[in-house]
Amino acid sequence: MQVKNAYDRLGLMAIGEIVASVLTDLSAFAQPGITTAQLDDMAGRLLHTQGAEATPRKEYGFPGRLCISVNDEVVHGIPGERVLREGDLIKLDLTADKRGYVADATRMVLLDTPDEIAVRLADTARRACEAAIARAVPGMLLADLGRVIQDVAGADGFRVVKELCGHGVGRRTHEAPEVPNYADHSNLGVLREGMVIAIEPILSAGNGLVRRLEDGWTFATADGALAGHYEETVIIGADGAEVATTRRL
Repeated sequence: MQVKNAYDRLGLMAIGEIVASVLTDLSAFAQPGITTAQLDDMAGRLLHTQGAEATPRKEYGFPGRLCISVNDEVVHGIPGERVLREGDLIKLDLTADKRGYVADATRMVLLDTPDEIAVRLADTARRACEAAIARAVPGMLLADLGRVIQDVAGADGFRVVKELCGHGVGRRTHEAPEVPNYADHSNLGVLREGMVIAIEPILSAGNGLVRRLEDGWTFATADGALAGHYEETVIIGADGAEVATTRRL
């Protein structure tokens, strides 16, 4: 969407803060021994208390309130009876709506004694997102924004998952434009003031290829390597990007 007035900005910042707050609480709740279904139930309760609702189920019929992808699962993991275990790398991806405004963010949780590669991968995905946000200004080519992410990932020895990308957001979960995580010169999009996008580096510790699992939703790495995913919803301002999905208390 395009932010056209102060009301739009306030609406996005409000749902963005809710998403960030819920993800913070979920990250603290995620411990060895609990199931992904328990995390999903908690997400539903937390959203309800703040007058918000998850959008994937409403828009796409996704069987959960948030996507929970573990280890080699890349995105769109379905909550269920899977028990979290020591050393797991968990990606919590939450998209929610309040009063017609939608925000989307992903956080990673490393459970007790994670693998060294998992630690580095999580750190790289977060830093790649932050680097892209710092460079996101009106007039920037989306391909060049993707190059920023690709360069951070490559410098740390990780690959971008090219089949998956960021996107516009604000009124629905997925809107135009596509926001690549590499220098995709077939993407001729340009950042404009007021544009709302989800910047989300999606990285692999392996060859960067993915496969869709039999459940029809979950993407996993094709080679079984660990995957990292970090995401923020941002509003492109005249002087740079403003992160909506952050806690401001």
